[in-house]
Amino acid sequence: MLRFLSHGPLVRTNIMLVIGIFLGTLAMARYAPRQQDNRILSGQPVIVDIDADNPAYLSYTADSPQRISIVAHSLEEDGVLDTVIEVTDAQGNKLAYVDDGANRADNVDAQLDVLYLPEAGIYTLRIDSFNGVSAGQVEVLLEASSPFMEQISHDGV
Repeated sequence: MLRFLSHGPLVRTNIMLVIGIFLGTLAMARYAPRQQDNRILSGQPVIVDIDADNPAYLSYTADSPQRISIVAHSLEEDGVLDTVIEVTDAQGNKLAYVDDGANRADNVDAQLDVLYLPEAGIYTLRIDSFNGVSAGQVEVLLEASSPFMEQISHDGV
């Protein structure tokens, strides 16, 4: 038998209570609806799960005014998951919403080419499926750059 059983009923009760709390927490984590609230860093892809009831929320901290670009690439079979990106500031004001990348051949992965963040602060990205009807995994990549980077045109000017 286990050695702790010889220490009396109070010790056994406390140990059983701890085990019960652990198992209860484990069950809640497994069956509770998932609410994702993760941080995303520039240049480091994050994989999130989304479904009809649970979009993914990622927080990004800008330490100064900057430009960002974001791609939400579905990891599901082609065409199954049509991703969208919404960006809000700390007050909940919508700064951007994009469904599909205009320059992408597949036209289902959301791509935000350039968004200017006017000040340092925490910004929220909501990653979802178009009309919230699909589920699956999405890889999100955010790239940040200085707001003062020189624009280079594609026509060579």
